[in-house]
Amino acid sequence: MNEINYKRFKNEVFILSELNIDGVIEIVDSCLPENPKDEFPWFVMPIAGDFSEYCKTLTPIEVASEFIKLALTLEELHLKKIAHRDIKPANILLFKSRPYFADFGLVQYPNKEDITPEKRDIGAKFTMAPEMRREADKSDGLPADVYSFSKSLWILLTGQEKGFDGQYNPNSIIGIREFCPEIYTTELDNLLIECTDNDPHRRPTVTGFLKRLSEWIDLNKDF
Repeated sequence: MNEINYKRFKNEVFILSELNIDGVIEIVDSCLPENPKDEFPWFVMPIAGDFSEYCKTLTPIEVASEFIKLALTLEELHLKKIAHRDIKPANILLFKSRPYFADFGLVQYPNKEDITPEKRDIGAKFTMAPEMRREADKSDGLPADVYSFSKSLWILLTGQEKGFDGQYNPNSIIGIREFCPEIYTTELDNLLIECTDNDPHRRPTVTGFLKRLSEWIDLNKDF
């Protein structure tokens, strides 16, 4: 484990040990040696399930309802100016009958030492915000989280594991109606367009995302 990776490992243990937020996986125990070459560092989390597999048993509206729970968690993190920066389906686990965020190795929080090298991208290939590809060390992780969160929602609604490149386009082959013809999608389409805008300043906050996703779910229940 190189120096940067070990610092990220310790940051993850630190933030998960400090947080007490429903929907963030906890650390049960850990070992952080002074020199990781002398002793192997480790931490232990509770046993959790595969959220992606669980979503395959749900209707699209049920999947979106699970994302409401995640959005509430993400909102609480963002209110504390904490950005996950690596949101993707693989980093969402099923624990205590609800989805939890896991893997905070790339977490960004106030007063954290900046260890990201210049011109190094940050995040997962299929959900990474464009600014995290270009200037991750200078970019705000909060709108990047909204971008990645919305793309994760698309992946788990459609079952398309590889996601899509660029901004969401509902009038293309990636439109949600192509995969979920039984639901009304217009308001969700508009939300995903905005969340995946290349300009992070044009994206809604996670609070705005939460409000509009809730409204879309309610519309479908009455549709």
